Amino acid sequence: MENFQDRRQHKRVEGSFEVFVNIEPESPENFYCISKDISEGGMRIRTPKPLKNGNHIILSFDLPNYAWKITTQGVVAWASGTPKEDGSYESGVRFLFMNDLEKEAVCNYIALHSEKIV
Repeated sequence: MENFQDRRQHKRVEGSFEVFVNIEPESPENFYCISKDISEGGMRIRTPKPLKNGNHIILSFDLPNYAWKITTQGVVAWASGTPKEDGSYESGVRFLFMNDLEKEAVCNYIALHSEKIV
């Protein structure tokens, strides 16, 4: 029987770094959150408030192996409505657009951290 891991398009690795989120255009607001993992196609984030499936957002974050801030557009693919024990909420964000240099930086980060595949 196929499991969820087998259906993923991209390798996903653990990665905990600060992410600046701008929710657009539904309710123009900004906040910082923490990533939990990242793949070439998106990332899982922990936010201080719940997001909604389909929210269009702009993400800005730094990767340790890349000199510039990555800023990309994304869409919330899934969102938990139940808070974690620390009061945060989890969401999966699918990247909609990322330039080639940023995509290469994400791929390099994944390759460097392949022992942390989730």
